[in-house]
Amino acid sequence: MWPARVGGRPAPPNGAYLPFAAGVHGCPGGDFALAELTLLTAAVARRWHLDPAPGSRPRPVAAATLGPSPVTMTVTRRPGPGPGGAFPGPGS
Repeated sequence: MWPARVGGRPAPPNGAYLPFAAGVHGCPGGDFALAELTLLTAAVARRWHLDPAPGSRPRPVAAATLGPSPVTMTVTRRPGPGPGGAFPGPGS
């Protein structure tokens, strides 16, 4: 029995979402993948502002795992801190 409720529905049990499996059959690169995703997200968010395009909403897509449908985004460059600041960096 699920003890909590979310939005009027029973909440899933702890550990119900396991994108890299768990236990002895878990993905050996799962921890690395999550760390890499965190760093990549921080690097992109530092230089770019991402907003969903008008009318674009993610929708659940059921496959081997449940994930979102593609979302069209508008991308604008964030202003840099100026001369001597952290960016624009190499290749800019």
